[in-house]
Amino acid sequence: MKDLREYIEEDSLEDKEIDEYIVSDLYHTSLVTSLRSMKGIEQDIELYNYNEKRNNWIKDVIPKAQDIPVISFDQLKQRIDNDKKSCDGLFYYGLMEENKKSILFEYKNVDKKTLVDKYMGKDDKSILGKVKESIDIIKNNVIFSGGYTGDKLVDNIHLVIIYAENDVTSDARIDTIKKNKVEKDVNGKQKRAASNIKFNKISSKKSLNDKINEFGETIHKYGLTSTDEDYFGISNLDPEVKKLKGQGKTRPFSMMSKMEWKRVIEDRSFFENWDWGEYKTYFTKKK
Repeated sequence: MKDLREYIEEDSLEDKEIDEYIVSDLYHTSLVTSLRSMKGIEQDIELYNYNEKRNNWIKDVIPKAQDIPVISFDQLKQRIDNDKKSCDGLFYYGLMEENKKSILFEYKNVDKKTLVDKYMGKDDKSILGKVKESIDIIKNNVIFSGGYTGDKLVDNIHLVIIYAENDVTSDARIDTIKKNKVEKDVNGKQKRAASNIKFNKISSKKSLNDKINEFGETIHKYGLTSTDEDYFGISNLDPEVKKLKGQGKTRPFSMMSKMEWKRVIEDRSFFENWDWGEYKTYFTKKK
């Protein structure tokens, strides 16, 4: 089993596309289509432009993402076992401070409802598989020096999922449902269809919340750490915080739209001066 430093140094000697290195950033880890694949479709202008637009879903909103270094967990996995699944990236906190978490994150360029319905179940497409195999890599295939490593590191990792945008009917944080304009009868009363619309929206919200909570319960069983409500400095993130035995109100993982991610990065400067510990020289801010 090698130290992360060995993987990084071996990786740095290779001549390849910028998104194929372990030392990466918050923009290149968000790409939907790899730069190598983009080169292969340069002759098809329409297809190229379509994929370029999709690739810029984070950069267009958060230009600063290009300047924030991170471990590309996908590329680390490539050097260990290409057959494994993995999350997109990892912020490794290089000191042993229990109040500071390492952050494992996954990008999905989809709306919230699609994220929950398609990627937060228990089938082959689920993010759960990526999380589980990322944990296995951390425990059994790489040594992290300076801060926590192995099981202790897993105990100190918080999962963050970033998606493209909210949609009104599926936003699990809406407290009230806006009234729809509906026809009224001769007495000025709303017709029955109005209550049906409201019921369907409430049912959709409840179903979405249930799926998110079930996902969170599984993440908790995997051994990843929870955070308190204000850890990232912004309010009303999903899932809702819950009181666990022996703890205060905590969140087992965090879901954020790209606009909430922008607030964490730019407004809260959450990753500014991140302490990489012994790996600081590899993750200096890009110029």
